Amino acid sequence: AEASGSQGQEIETTVKSQPEQLRKLFIGGLSFETTDESLRSHFEQWGMLTDCVVMRDPNTKRSRGFGFVTYATVEEVDTVIQKYHTVNGHNCDVRKTNTDVYGQKT
Repeated sequence: AEASGSQGQEIETTVKSQPEQLRKLFIGGLSFETTDESLRSHFEQWGMLTDCVVMRDPNTKRSRGFGFVTYATVEEVDTVIQKYHTVNGHNCDVRKTNTDVYGQKT
């Protein structure tokens, strides 16, 4: 489904007005079988993703067991972090990227 002109512009304006670090989530504890596509298909259930990547070893190209997803809005992030997530059979650690391991803002 294509967004109508004005709705598309509204989303684009929202994305530009909310800093990326507030819309980006760290996803840890991923299965080594998790791909960018399977990560995206799980997390886009809660909103529009503007970016999705599984981090890989530059030499072996094997997953490093974590990745990042970036949502279009902060509100979508707030919804996602309130849930438990299992991707490819692994329970994932989902955190905002602008906080440390104890949930404190950095």
